[in-house]
Amino acid sequence: MSLSFSVCKASISLLLKSTIGIHPKEKADRRLGTLVQHLEQYDNYKQYRDIYVKYKQLDPKKLTAERFSLCDDFYGLKEEIKNVEILRRGVGDIMRKDGQERQRTRTQGMEL
Repeated sequence: MSLSFSVCKASISLLLKSTIGIHPKEKADRRLGTLVQHLEQYDNYKQYRDIYVKYKQLDPKKLTAERFSLCDDFYGLKEEIKNVEILRRGVGDIMRKDGQERQRTRTQGMEL
C-alpha cells in the first residue's frame, strides 16, 4: 500500500508541477512565509490595538474644525508679527533721523 501511495504522491507532485509550475514544497514554503507575515501583523495589532480604538472613536468633523481654528490662529499671529516688524522698522528709522537731527543741531551750535 505504501508503494502505491508514494507513486500516487509522486504523480500528484508531477501533475501539480506541470500544470501550475510550482512544486508543492515551494507552495508550502510560500504559505508558511505568508503565515509568518500574518502573525507579525497580528502582533502589531495587539500592540497598538488601544491606540487604534482611540483613533476610531475620534470625531473627524471636530478634528477638522480644530485644525482650521489653529490655522486661523497661526495666520493671524503671522500677520500680527508682520505688522510689528513694520512698526519696529518705522520706529528705528524715526530714532535714527531724530539722532541725526540732534547731532546736526549740536554741531551747528558749536560752529556758531
